[in-house]
This record gives sequence, structure tokens and C-alpha cells, in this order.
Amino acid sequence: HTRSFHVTGVQTCALPICRERLFVNVDDGAGVDIISTDHWAMGPLLFWRPGRGVSDSSDLRGLDHVESSFQAGAFVQYTPHDCCDLFLRYRRDVTGDTNGTYVDVGGEINAPIASAHWFAGLKLSTTWADNAALQPFFGIRQNQTTGSGLAAYRPDSGFKDITAQPSLTYQFDDRWATQVFVTYEHLLGPVADSPLIKSRGTPDQISGGWLLLYHF
Repeated sequence: HTRSFHVTGVQTCALPICRERLFVNVDDGAGVDIISTDHWAMGPLLFWRPGRGVSDSSDLRGLDHVESSFQAGAFVQYTPHDCCDLFLRYRRDVTGDTNGTYVDVGGEINAPIASAHWFAGLKLSTTWADNAALQPFFGIRQNQTTGSGLAAYRPDSGFKDITAQPSLTYQFDDRWATQVFVTYEHLLGPVADSPLIKSRGTPDQISGGWLLLYHF
């Protein structure tokens, strides 16, 4: 899993992940701080949720294609210090063939190491999702059991995962930086109980990538 470019706003603090009133990035989507103080920010959010193609894996045989969707919502962020923040995001599918609702809760900390150019970070988060969000990806309808070979399953709403993402960032100058990261995701409850995960997957997901960051 590789992420190649990240654009965000510029802010006065030294950390390369800082953003200004308008932000666009792969983790947070696109949004604007309608209300912004020294410690609090909140406003509307636009997010992109990838879909799923049946041809992506033989493990998906007999299941349905799930369209990608734009999501609209809102966020609240609390920043007690320049190095860290806590966030709450609400987002809901507004295009595609689903109408799922997601709520993300988490926090992130970044601290300088070695020299002024290097930063170590850690982001922790968890996501709650309703049945409309989970059913297309992890549910098995009765008419899919024969083609998929999986038992029928209807997930309840609930927390779907807990994620840890350590990162290492090098800041070239005031505008450019690069970052490598590893993401560990542990699937929970209604997602981990899906026959798709139990029979053909694993509740532990590991990925990684590289980011090129530009501050404007």
C-alpha cells in the first residue's frame, strides 16, 4: 500500500504535519476550519471512500462489487499542544450505492528527534460504523452463499477496527518534507466476525507507504 502525495496548509509550528484553515490530505480528506482557536478547530469535511471490485481477489468470488463513494461530514479537533491533537470525525456516504455512516475517534503525536529536521509520530484511531456501512463489505446475503461458499451474515453496527500508525518524517525546508509510515489495523467485533474475514482473511492488517508533503 503506497501513498504518494500529501498537500496541506502551512502553519507556524515546526511540525511538517501541521495544517491551516483549509486542508487536503489522504488521511483527513478535505475540509475547512469554520471555527478555529488556539486549541479548537471544527468545520465541514469531504472524504473519499474506496470501493471494492469482485475481480480484486478470488476471495471475493460470489460477492458484489461495491462502488466508491464521496462522503460528507464534519470534524472537531482539539490541540492541547503543537505536538499533538485529538480528533472526532463524522462522515456519511453521499454518492455510490451505499449510505453508510462512520465515526472516527483518535489522536496523533509528533516530536522532533535527532535534529530539527527529523520527527517521529504515532497516530491511534478507532472507527465506529453502522450496518449500512458494514453490510456491503463484510455481510453475506442469503443469495450469495452458494456462489461464495460462505455462510449468510449480517453485521451489526459497532466499532470496526483499532489502528496504530507510527511514522518517521524528514523536513527538507519550510515547504517540503517526506514521510514513511507503517499502519497496523486490528479488525473488531462485527467485522472480525464476518465469515469473509474468518474463512479467507485475518483480523490483523499491516500496510505501509511513503508520503511527499508540501505546505502551501
